[in-house]
Amino acid sequence: MSDDQWVGEHRHSDAGRGPYTTNWDAENTRPQWMFDPEATGRHALRWEDVTAERVDFDGLYYLAESFAVPFDPDHDWQEGDVIPRRLLREGEGSRGDIRVAGDARWSDGYWDVTLVRDLDTGQPDDKAFASQGRYDLAFAVHRNATGSRWHYVSLPYSLGLGREADILASSVTEGTPDWSQPWFDLTLYYPGQVDWPLLIGEAHAGAEKIAAGLPVRAHHDERQLAHYGVEMEFQDAIQRQWALTLVAGLLLLAGLFIGLLPAFRRHHSGGTP
Repeated sequence: MSDDQWVGEHRHSDAGRGPYTTNWDAENTRPQWMFDPEATGRHALRWEDVTAERVDFDGLYYLAESFAVPFDPDHDWQEGDVIPRRLLREGEGSRGDIRVAGDARWSDGYWDVTLVRDLDTGQPDDKAFASQGRYDLAFAVHRNATGSRWHYVSLPYSLGLGREADILASSVTEGTPDWSQPWFDLTLYYPGQVDWPLLIGEAHAGAEKIAAGLPVRAHHDERQLAHYGVEMEFQDAIQRQWALTLVAGLLLLAGLFIGLLPAFRRHHSGGTP
């Protein structure tokens, strides 16, 4: 299951129905759906199983339309029964253009997922790809979070469909792609909370380069950007710590001077004529 979205000032979605929806009935303050006991053998998960990590990716940890039924308030619910807040479903319209090919596989602590999309979806809010085209793209991985932060990003790379680029894509006419070719390794970094007004403002030394359209890879690498991003995000805390360190150092010097002052006075008063 996948979702066709894009990121601007925050996360946006393509037109159509998304692959998930809330399972919360705000009017009645209860879930809308529960597990189908005939299909799954249960009405809910158990909280102690979730917290003890006995519910994992190899088991039934999510709620989907294919095995969900309307919530039954008259069921003999017990303390510790839990139902997922999200209901998974098939996406529709432009938002459902990206699909999972085959089955996703969880192995050795990693997901192995193949996503597919038509080169030209025919949707006005999608980018159309063509043979011999070259396109800019970047990657982001969210670190177990869905908000606007705690994600890792890459620098922009070029993708070539049958032509020279950072990443060269090969055409597959039938069957399963051959994944035995060499991998393309790239580095992801935490960008910090850096917004566009700051990047193009006087506080940023590279604002003129951004205005001129110069690519960031020409003058920054991932390690630098990760360092700068954290500095920008925690600038107030860093400056406060610097100020406290400076004050502590001055107080230490003042205390040392005051402590040694009597010795200087005795030496001066007891000097030889």
